[in-house]
Amino acid sequence: MILVREQDEIVAACCVPFEGGFVKELGKLDLFLSTTEMIQSTGELYQRLKNDYGHTVDIDIVDPRNQGYLFPRLIKDIIHFKVPMVQAFKTIFALKVPAVIYNGRLISSGKKQFSSKTYQYLKQELIKNNQ
Repeated sequence: MILVREQDEIVAACCVPFEGGFVKELGKLDLFLSTTEMIQSTGELYQRLKNDYGHTVDIDIVDPRNQGYLFPRLIKDIIHFKVPMVQAFKTIFALKVPAVIYNGRLISSGKKQFSSKTYQYLKQELIKNNQ
């Protein structure tokens, strides 16, 4: 499973991350509220899956800017899990941050909050694949 989301370091100043928390303290205003919500939602989904399935589920969290890892991994998963061509194109070309990809298939994309429906779908797939 791949969770695609931006990392915490929203803005960089030279070589030091300039995080949203620092800006929030400085100006008493969270300039990165939507990104923060997305990061929290992704983290909650990750924790819930890890708490429920532990080491039986392999989850990679990938920054969308890391295309040198992301796209080869997507192609590898698409080939390995024999994803139909239409679904494969959807996974590669319709991917919007944040996204959940399971066995080469795009499950959720572009929603700031992951729904319980996404979790329930993943739960059903994990149960089906572990039988």
